[in-house]
Amino acid sequence: MEYQLRGYQAQAAGEIVSGIEVGAGLASKGKSSAVSLAAPTGAGKTIIAAAAIEDLIFGDTVIPGEEPVILWVSLYPKLNEQTRDKFERASEKLRPRLHIIDSSKQYDVETLTPGRVYFLNTQKLGSSATNYTSKDGRTFTLWETLSNTVDRFGSRVVMFVDEAHQGTGGGSSASGDTILGQLTRGGGKMSNPVPIVVGVSATPERFEKNIAAHRAYREAVDVEVAAVRESGLVKDQLVLAHPTEEIASDSTLVREAAIQRARQEQRWASWADQNPGDALVEPVLLVQLTAKPNETIVAGFIQDILQADSTLTIDNFANALEGGSAVTFGSHDVRYVDPPRIQETGGVKVVLFKDALTTGWDCPRAEVLVSLRGTSDDVTITQLVGRIVRTPLAKRVAGDDNLNAVWTYLPHFDQESVERVAMRLRTGDTEVATPVVVNPVPVTRNAAVPDAVWTAFRDFPSWSRPSRTARPATSRVLTAAMVLAKTGILQDAPRIAQDRAVDTLLQHIKANQQFVDDKVTAYEEVDYQTLAIDWLTGEQTGTQAESAKIATRNVADLFNIAARRLPDNSAKWLWDRLYMAQPEGDRDGDAARLIVAAVAQQPDTVKAVEDASQTLLDQWRKQHAAALSQIGGTAETDFYAAFAESKRSVEIPVEAPSDTVVKDAEHRWPRHLLADTDGQFPHDGNTWERAVLETETKRHTTLAWYRNPSSGTQSIAIAYGPLGEQRLLHPDFLVFTKRDCEVLIDIIDPHDPSRSDTIPKWGALAEYTKQNATRLGRVLAIIDEKKGSDVLVQLNLASPTAQDAMISLAKTGGTEADVRALFDQHGGRYQ
Repeated sequence: MEYQLRGYQAQAAGEIVSGIEVGAGLASKGKSSAVSLAAPTGAGKTIIAAAAIEDLIFGDTVIPGEEPVILWVSLYPKLNEQTRDKFERASEKLRPRLHIIDSSKQYDVETLTPGRVYFLNTQKLGSSATNYTSKDGRTFTLWETLSNTVDRFGSRVVMFVDEAHQGTGGGSSASGDTILGQLTRGGGKMSNPVPIVVGVSATPERFEKNIAAHRAYREAVDVEVAAVRESGLVKDQLVLAHPTEEIASDSTLVREAAIQRARQEQRWASWADQNPGDALVEPVLLVQLTAKPNETIVAGFIQDILQADSTLTIDNFANALEGGSAVTFGSHDVRYVDPPRIQETGGVKVVLFKDALTTGWDCPRAEVLVSLRGTSDDVTITQLVGRIVRTPLAKRVAGDDNLNAVWTYLPHFDQESVERVAMRLRTGDTEVATPVVVNPVPVTRNAAVPDAVWTAFRDFPSWSRPSRTARPATSRVLTAAMVLAKTGILQDAPRIAQDRAVDTLLQHIKANQQFVDDKVTAYEEVDYQTLAIDWLTGEQTGTQAESAKIATRNVADLFNIAARRLPDNSAKWLWDRLYMAQPEGDRDGDAARLIVAAVAQQPDTVKAVEDASQTLLDQWRKQHAAALSQIGGTAETDFYAAFAESKRSVEIPVEAPSDTVVKDAEHRWPRHLLADTDGQFPHDGNTWERAVLETETKRHTTLAWYRNPSSGTQSIAIAYGPLGEQRLLHPDFLVFTKRDCEVLIDIIDPHDPSRSDTIPKWGALAEYTKQNATRLGRVLAIIDEKKGSDVLVQLNLASPTAQDAMISLAKTGGTEADVRALFDQHGGRYQ
């Protein structure tokens, strides 16, 4: 793969392949199977599928000559073109094997060819598609080609159904007389059904009900929303804006959308100046017109946009309307740009469209949308919003939270209809991983908060979220090395990382010399046996054991197996070192390859390399944290990304909160790190949280406070649980106080004592407090005095006695009664 897969993407691809392999075994017995990939919009479903297909065709378990036939089916030709383009960018191996089926002679064949990926849209199998379904001018109809392919290759035929929630709807839409029905159930023009079907969708319930339910084996591959959020591939916030009073507001909100796009452009320019290593993002404003747009009205909207943003000219406009050509609105000629080309077409900053962008379209630089549709089009708008949540740089950016958000303006929607859109975005077929905020409140850095508070916050230690699927440490240390080299902190970091891996492998060879020598000797000669058989009787008349020197091609096969087994490129690095260590003029590349192949088979080799790389990574984190903090921005973010795909939590710096938008609330509070124009922060919370804020904001010692988010890089997180199963505690509140000329941080965490995670969380909080005692003031665990009581009680985990008692309880385990007993013995009333 050309892309470095995120951990969840690699895991999902592996699970798809495993499900297909099980299905292939069942198919050989005449049983069909289905695998469904469920992932929220923005997760990279196409990349996951490409990785799975690459493995199916080129993986270790593929027997030469028995590659699968891959059929990729979608509703629309444009979707197939876009998917093909994504596959080409994602996999160099797949590139020459991708074929969009058309009416040319190339696809008028008895069967499709194994080892290739064929893209097909269902219209080509409809009765009106005579170029494909009629014998006139064809040797085989497309239906005959597909049926013959299944009959001949059976368990080696795999069909992916793109956006599987479409075309598999309820009722009779997936019955045997439909196109997908015939492909998946047989009958009609298919003598046998496609044996293995993979559904690719945001939510595959209908696929599972109408296709998977009729198959002998079903495998569900689910991608967690949290994993997608943490990957940085989708925006942190999706802002929905609508009028709150019943007056005409379309021109007003069109102007606001144009102004917001201009603000984003300025923010991206400022960010690019501070982070010259990343591409400059040119944000796009999407304007969704009505189904039958009036030329004069659209011309007025164009004029509104030009007046709102004087940097724009009509040359910055494009249309993606169904006519496929330039369109004139009043005095404005607006060129046409094909939807898949909008992302890459420089200078396009405003796009007019109707429905062409709602399905399967990607343009990560589209950050602002205004829809002129009415409330009856809430489904279409929801689908469209799901297309604009991807981050332009495929990562979260630090320093300005507005760059991690997208804006949608809905001038013809009221509160009820907007909430309906928001609900669709949170659940169902159009679920996105990005949190939705309706009519938010802008908040910026609170000018009333002293600089010393911000310094204390930035210096405060947090912990990374462990990943369910880890990227090898040998790969992650190279990511960190590139950052250190690029910033000039450690120019030789990439070489040091590679040398650490190779030196470890050489030491491992020396420690396991006998094993390696025995393996090399076994590899150098291939043993085989010859049998003598009487031609007339068929009787065996003799046998003879023989051997031959291994062929260079088979040496390469062994080396390739080692390269897949050893992490990252360490097999090649080791080969380079072994080869160059041989006397010049007498170097033997195959001899070096056999040593690499041999050491790769030693059971502890991979662990040895990984441990060494992780140790180096941890050393760099401790040595260069201060230098990275001074540089900040992308460099710091990219460096610590190397720790995000580890199965263990590690200490990392927290990112200071920046200008953003938040949900409006009935209650507003002073002294928060971020505030609105009145110096207040909107937050309702539950009754316990409000009681804490009423108390803390009135204290004369309180300099500031922070509502700690439940996830993200701007949250203080504390790891708890055993290694490999670690989770994160995000305490509710940080309160900054001044004591003896020093800013200390109080942690306050109201939590239900009846919950099963209470004891392990507070045990970890007690350990954290012990390790960071000099930075902390009070560390208060808070519960109700009695079940259902309005009176709150506290346990100060900064007290050594309470601290040790909670740590002890976390080790032995306990119940709610044990927690309350601890509060009775060591706590007191919160006031």
